[in-house]
Amino acid sequence: MQTRKLGFIGIENNTVSACLSMLKIIASKSGIEWVHSDAAEADVLMIASQCYPIAPQGPLASKASIVIYPSHQAKPAHPYTLSHPFRVMQLCDVLEAVDSPAPLSQDEASQSEAAQTDTAPPASQDDDFCLSLYRLLSGDSDTSTYYQSHTPEGSLLVKPGSFRYYAPATLHQALNTAPLPLTPLQPCDDIASEDMAARPLFDLAWLASKQYSAALMPWLSSDAPLKLTRWPSSRALNRAPRLLSLCALMIKQPLSYDQLKAIASCSEKSLIHFINSCEISGLLEKSENPSHRQIMPTKRNGHSRLEGMINGLRSRLGLH
Repeated sequence: MQTRKLGFIGIENNTVSACLSMLKIIASKSGIEWVHSDAAEADVLMIASQCYPIAPQGPLASKASIVIYPSHQAKPAHPYTLSHPFRVMQLCDVLEAVDSPAPLSQDEASQSEAAQTDTAPPASQDDDFCLSLYRLLSGDSDTSTYYQSHTPEGSLLVKPGSFRYYAPATLHQALNTAPLPLTPLQPCDDIASEDMAARPLFDLAWLASKQYSAALMPWLSSDAPLKLTRWPSSRALNRAPRLLSLCALMIKQPLSYDQLKAIASCSEKSLIHFINSCEISGLLEKSENPSHRQIMPTKRNGHSRLEGMINGLRSRLGLH
């Protein structure tokens, strides 16, 4: 397990204690142990909004940081923020994001989207890692079993029940640096060792599915409503910030690909890559197409609202 140091500037003691307690709870799942340290020795700083910004010439200015601000105040102009009070998964996500490679600027993001190639899926689908991951999460696999994939830089493990994958820090870095071939996932007797850090499964799907930016997965229909069951990891989406608004919409309501394409501010390749990554990593809920539903007529009664109010009042008065 990796150890990272977390420093606090201007944060109240009870908030510091609550934050450290949260991180202890999730340490075994995240693969990272965050320990309290002085600000000068910290890897990441949590800074109260009243203490931000730090003096640009000071020794702490170059450190990665998260600004904590009260929920009733405006969000500070900082890449990483947390509105207080916050939940444990919000804290986990922002720590993962700030500990990842720096996000791309809008211009860099546009260049990155344009650079994606229309690579066709491999000829043999049985040898494809992404499809093996999809089958693993959509089938009746044992959620407590680890599944293994090999790369030229080492092996990684996937545990379906946790929606995370486990790999050494060097392999995480290699995956983020350049595309690596991954063998299909196979059940194994190994378990995640202490030198393996956990990351959200969406991150792995995002990195491995760039070859699927030309078209939706064959079983996905462009008019089928798609809904996110939970937020994807912010680590991957920091490099594609235009997709964040789509996540917010897809959490609230199902939208078809055609609808998403009409409102998206990113390239079509980036949108396809995002949808396929969500599908492969088990984040999409596919509902029935509303156009195929039988609309049942409803009886409308002009007095129904008034009758409801009267019935409610009678119930509260004990007259029923």
